[in-house]
Amino acid sequence: MKIVFFKKLIEVGGPSTFQKKFIFWLNTNKIEYSFLNLNNFFKKKILIINSGTFNFPLLILLYLLRAKIVQRLDGFYDFSDIGRKSKSLRCFLINTSMQIIRKYLADYIIYQSLTSKKLWDKTFNKVNTNFSIIHNPSFGDKKIFSKNLKSKNLFDIVIVEGNIENNNFNEKILKLIYSVSKKNKKIRKIFIFGRVDMILREKLSKKKIIVFKGVVDQDKLKKFYKRNNIIFFGVEFNPCCSNSIIEANSYGIPSITLNTGSYKELVKKSGIQINFKNINSKSLYNKFSKSLSIVIKNYSYYSKLSIINSKKFDPDYIFNSYMNCIKKLK
Repeated sequence: MKIVFFKKLIEVGGPSTFQKKFIFWLNTNKIEYSFLNLNNFFKKKILIINSGTFNFPLLILLYLLRAKIVQRLDGFYDFSDIGRKSKSLRCFLINTSMQIIRKYLADYIIYQSLTSKKLWDKTFNKVNTNFSIIHNPSFGDKKIFSKNLKSKNLFDIVIVEGNIENNNFNEKILKLIYSVSKKNKKIRKIFIFGRVDMILREKLSKKKIIVFKGVVDQDKLKKFYKRNNIIFFGVEFNPCCSNSIIEANSYGIPSITLNTGSYKELVKKSGIQINFKNINSKSLYNKFSKSLSIVIKNYSYYSKLSIINSKKFDPDYIFNSYMNCIKKLK
């Protein structure tokens, strides 16, 4: 049975990034695939769906036509409004869509992390659907990008997110990173990649060491990652499987994050996870400052650990794991 993607994703974000990488790998390995269309609609197929859909009539019809549905699950809207606005009817409907597919329609579920699996089971109860836990892939580069560090060099901080909304959490964590960086004489610039809400961007615009790079393609991001002396800061509150930290890891870039979501699962000892309870905690400044100093002082050590750790995100390993899951459904 052919691999068929339910739809072509063009928006910025994790599902779109994953699909582009998977398609590139399929093309490289000369494995046939297609997007859902009239030519393959009535044929037996492995249908891959990222998270959920509102087009249930179509999906149910495909299910009745014996399509084997593989659902790829990241996280869900937890209604906490920390990091992103989630208390809306749209978010509720998205959660409902993913859960209906997860419980009733999917033949196989691929959770993007153990953290994701545990959160789904805790919040929406366990399901009997067969599953695997497969992390997101890094870039497809085969070269090992070691970092040549000189002790007198300055460092840059990089933040990469698909979207950064204007809310209390995002504003405070970015201002915290700015304050810590400004005080540290080793930090030169803070580069932020991704779509930043205009109101939030205006609030940060007077902070001269912050450089907004906007949304860029993967080639430009990879070129930036080849620089020496970069430190990755993870600002997502509760990531299930952050593409950005995986990609930075593959370039030997050490990371500093909160100890929330899957950060520890993904990064392990190749970065520092800061103990976090509340964004308003007065102790966070000292924790961020201390973590930054430790990474700068031991940059080569953390860089080497990042490269070692990144091997588990190699696209060949990740996508072969996907193919092994798909073969079980034939």
